Amino acid sequence: MMLIIFCFPMSLPAQSNDQMKFHAVFIYNFYREIEWPEAYRNQNFVITVLGQTPLIQQLNTVFGNRAPGNYRFEVKVINSVSELGPCHMLFVAKEKSGDFNAIRQKLSGRSTLLMTDSPGLGGNGSCINFVQVNDMIKFEMNMTAMRQAGLVVSSTLKSLAIIIGQ
Repeated sequence: MMLIIFCFPMSLPAQSNDQMKFHAVFIYNFYREIEWPEAYRNQNFVITVLGQTPLIQQLNTVFGNRAPGNYRFEVKVINSVSELGPCHMLFVAKEKSGDFNAIRQKLSGRSTLLMTDSPGLGGNGSCINFVQVNDMIKFEMNMTAMRQAGLVVSSTLKSLAIIIGQ
């Protein structure tokens, strides 16, 4: 199984288009390296973005032309937690990180990969939290949150993550 390198040298301002390109590539690999419950496998793969971020355009670029199996990718953009419907992945823009507790409550019992890029949210229950370490983009993976979401992570992906929440 081929995996795109997950650590990129970075000295970019937060939320830049280049940084969001890297996030989109990470997210595509998360799709490939995480196993969702059976009920989630034979339906359109929905990636929801809460808030406005350049990531939206990058996700459309990375996922837009791909159609795995008999379903397709959908990138949805919402502006409030109340709009959150069923999805495989949810990325929370920094501007919406103040809604984190409401988001977690809304996702309770769902098999959704919750992704953030705000300091501290990995330890507070985000499945994946993007971080910058020594000018490199990396990601924290909260294994407790992953288990609670019913997501199975490949050993390859685990080996590239900063593991938290055993």
